[in-house]
Amino acid sequence: MTRFALPTAIVSAFVVGGFVAVFFVFLNHNRNSGPCPGCLRPRPVFVAKVSIPKGTSGRVIGTKGLYSTKMARVSQMVKGALIDPSQFRGEITTRPIPAGARLTAAKFALRGPIYYPRGYPKSVSASQTPAEMSDYLGPPSFSSDLAVAPGVWVDGSPQEAAIDEHVATGTLVGYCRTVRAFQAHNPEIPFATKCWRT
Repeated sequence: MTRFALPTAIVSAFVVGGFVAVFFVFLNHNRNSGPCPGCLRPRPVFVAKVSIPKGTSGRVIGTKGLYSTKMARVSQMVKGALIDPSQFRGEITTRPIPAGARLTAAKFALRGPIYYPRGYPKSVSASQTPAEMSDYLGPPSFSSDLAVAPGVWVDGSPQEAAIDEHVATGTLVGYCRTVRAFQAHNPEIPFATKCWRT
């Protein structure tokens, strides 16, 4: 019996070692490989609850609840799906949206270009912005702000190609008289505002 004990122990050690190795290989493979696109947790997307006619404003869609939330797998997500219809409050639908269709940025646009006084919009040094307004104009890390009229700025930092959309969906920050004048020149856009009396 003792003659077979050593070979049996060696073979048993290899078999057990093999099982342990296979177990750790599968464990590491599952831990290191990313989940498959269809296996990711579903995410909410916004869809039209009813048929929405062309020309409907994003504000109406948001306030009248013309949309609902639907869960979709990441692999089924459409590029440009809206995060929140209220982001498009100054824009209108460019085509009819049937009930059940996803709300995407491509289906919205401004009614027309925004009016700016001559020389605006322009990037100005953050140091030129009045101190009481600087908290409303984005992180202190921004070295410049976007002035859209004398005494009127908009929060955030837009990309060059989308300044009108950024201004329409941002918050106008400035002196009340000049903010109201800017709004009067762009009556079709329901701007959010924060203003101070001079």
